[in-house]
Amino acid sequence: MKKGAIRTRGLRSPIPKGFILGRSDDGIGDAHPIKTQGGLAVKRGALSLNLSGDVAVDPLGATTVKAIQHVPLDQTAPSIGQFLQFDGTSWTPANSTPGSGDFSGPPSSVTGNFVSFADGTGKLGADSGVGPSDFDAAGDAAAAQAAAQSYTDSLLVGGSTGQVLTKDSGTDLDFSWHTPSGGGGGSGIDQLTGDVTAGPGSGSQAATLATVNSDVGTFGDATHVAQITVNAKGLVTAVNQVSISGGGGGGGGGKVLYGEDPTWGNVFNYLPAGFAMARSTIVPDGGSIDRIGFMARTASGSTTFRVAVYDDAGQVVNAKQQESNLQTGVAAGRNSAPLITPYVNSSGNDVIVWLVVVGGVADAEIECRGQGGFVATWDNSGTTLPATAPSQSSNDYNWVVFGFGDAGT
Repeated sequence: MKKGAIRTRGLRSPIPKGFILGRSDDGIGDAHPIKTQGGLAVKRGALSLNLSGDVAVDPLGATTVKAIQHVPLDQTAPSIGQFLQFDGTSWTPANSTPGSGDFSGPPSSVTGNFVSFADGTGKLGADSGVGPSDFDAAGDAAAAQAAAQSYTDSLLVGGSTGQVLTKDSGTDLDFSWHTPSGGGGGSGIDQLTGDVTAGPGSGSQAATLATVNSDVGTFGDATHVAQITVNAKGLVTAVNQVSISGGGGGGGGGKVLYGEDPTWGNVFNYLPAGFAMARSTIVPDGGSIDRIGFMARTASGSTTFRVAVYDDAGQVVNAKQQESNLQTGVAAGRNSAPLITPYVNSSGNDVIVWLVVVGGVADAEIECRGQGGFVATWDNSGTTLPATAPSQSSNDYNWVVFGFGDAGT
């Protein structure tokens, strides 16, 4: 047997709980009670762990920290980002909470959070708009702001009249004064052309609209309206004056009335077949007549008629100007026919004309308003009106003959 070995055969007794196997003086193994010194069990060369306090040993010999500074650890498993916090009884996992004092807010400003001043006057952090340039090397914001204001003041007092402050590069605070390439510095503006003209020159320059329309003046009156032409730029390029015209046909609604009022007269007379009746009227300069008619007492479906305008030669029916086609049938009341070509007074003066109606085939009863001047009849010998009226009788019945047209100027 080697020296120091323990002979296990012939143990004097089994090893009870709380005892360890030791070597007796005679080399025979024996059980001895455990004695501890500083947490170590010692028995004459035999060594065993028996930890106590903040660390515990399980039956398999594994050690576990159960407390810190004799304060027990809570058995709750922690989550990512939590820290140990003393709750008055034990150490337990806990989440971070906003700070207090001069600053408040989440503890980190790295990912966009910010710290707010406790009095609510400002904030710091990635989303606060306040960056490192707002503080000097010593962390003094006021000093940095004063330095920035000094730099700004130095720029504002520089330059000369007409220059502009320009950023010279991508470097922060890289500004200087420059004279604009389009003028400035007293050299004025370039020549403006097109729809607006101005310059060149320095100082105040008056802008002038280009002339695009030579039609100037007042347009429109009781019988005319302005006709305006506008280009794509919204500029008026032309203005014309046109006459106001109403609806035609059957009495010409909206037209100017010439001659007698087309209503019932106080007497009537027969217009023999082939005879013509005339009524004089004044047409102003620019006026026109496009329709002539008469008032019939009764209907005469077989009667034909034709109308015309003749000029005046000293209150005498003279040369024919315009006439209508042959009309068939006379109705009781107003009858009218359009001129083939409207009569227009372009003489520059007001003129007297005669409104002429000639009947044919059968007699017709025509309304009259007694006898009077500016009337005429003649034997026309048919429905064809001559170029110049034949001899006529005056002071005949005042036939209800009328015309419709435009008023003129």
